[in-house]
Amino acid sequence: MLPLTKANYNKLKNMSKVDLASLARKKKKQADNGKRSTFEEAREAMGLYLESVCYFTVCANDEPKQDQRSALLTTTLTMLQQLAQNHKKMFFLANSNQSRDSYSLHHKFLLINYWLQSYIHHLHFNANMPTIERYANQVTEYFNQLKNPSSAASLTRTTNMNIQPQSTLMNDNNPISPLSTTSQTSSSDISTTSGNNQNEHHRYMFGFSKSMLNSYYSTYYWNKAESLMREKPLKEFIEQLLKQNQNRHLTRDDTTLNFILYIFDAIELLRLSVA
Repeated sequence: MLPLTKANYNKLKNMSKVDLASLARKKKKQADNGKRSTFEEAREAMGLYLESVCYFTVCANDEPKQDQRSALLTTTLTMLQQLAQNHKKMFFLANSNQSRDSYSLHHKFLLINYWLQSYIHHLHFNANMPTIERYANQVTEYFNQLKNPSSAASLTRTTNMNIQPQSTLMNDNNPISPLSTTSQTSSSDISTTSGNNQNEHHRYMFGFSKSMLNSYYSTYYWNKAESLMREKPLKEFIEQLLKQNQNRHLTRDDTTLNFILYIFDAIELLRLSVA
């Protein structure tokens, strides 16, 4: 483990959310305002952006309010996605010799980016687990009803029974009008109930699908990282990273601090890259 990473880790454990957020914004601002025309400048900007993401991630992990935690994870993911999509343009080196040297640097940057994207999607999924379980029960029940003919028939009979005329108080002088307020209200209530049930099913399906996408994307980006690790330019980088971590491989089951510690090691190795 690199000395600087040890210091960062010890500092992380004792930092407040306010301090973490402040440091994350500071790192990003430095990267935004810094030059990127040389290999060294591009390398430093990459490191600052990735450090910023790390601090934002720890900050989100410490947030007890689920909606705020989810919002911060989402915006952090957006930042990572933009960096991955635009890295060639953002860190383009006009010097042809340095441009060739930056090929390996870009691979390292993308690897760390994919690791972080995968892990943040994993955190997103775990944070939403209570909601996912609730949606899963509703979705399973709905599909079981659709698959079971007797349940479907029962639903149809219940609906038909609900449409039967309602028993109402009769007026001795005038019969109930089919267009009376009472009759219209009953019909409207049935229609509204049916519509609400349908909307509920759609809401459960949408919520469940949206939440499950985090699981899919976590695996998707993890696989992209695994594929990138097999590229020749990263062979020495991975060997050094494993050596520094006693041959321990990074996993999504790591605690957030342990995961970020590993990422800090990777960032410091990226900073040691030479043209």
